[in-house]
Amino acid sequence: MTHSIGNHLFLALNGQVVLPTEQIVAEIARPGVDGVGLWKTGTRGVPFSLRSAVDQPTFAGCRTTYAAYRALIGADPVVLVKDSHDYNGSDNCKFAVLGVQLIEARQLANADGGLNFPSEAKLACLWDLIAIANTS
Repeated sequence: MTHSIGNHLFLALNGQVVLPTEQIVAEIARPGVDGVGLWKTGTRGVPFSLRSAVDQPTFAGCRTTYAAYRALIGADPVVLVKDSHDYNGSDNCKFAVLGVQLIEARQLANADGGLNFPSEAKLACLWDLIAIANTS
């Protein structure tokens, strides 16, 4: 499976992606009117979170990679691929990074296979994202 946010590849990307949907406002009661009023206010995304995990060649690499992740906050929307599903191509959406929190950065006892040989460290982060439909 392929997982990425922008140019950053991951071993795992866990959580549910939330695509833009029609937003509805329900007015429960109006004086003198029976029933409920529903109004469509437009299609837009809502914030959601994904947890990433990736190996790093060194423990120091965790800090450098985390800084690169944080540089995406407030930048132009990026392409998201989760479980080999490209949301830009299939769903015509890109994703704005609202925040990135460091969950885990640790030295591994034994070098292991992964994306970033020699894989001497592990980095896990919690990403706050929002889907933005491509309008062009």
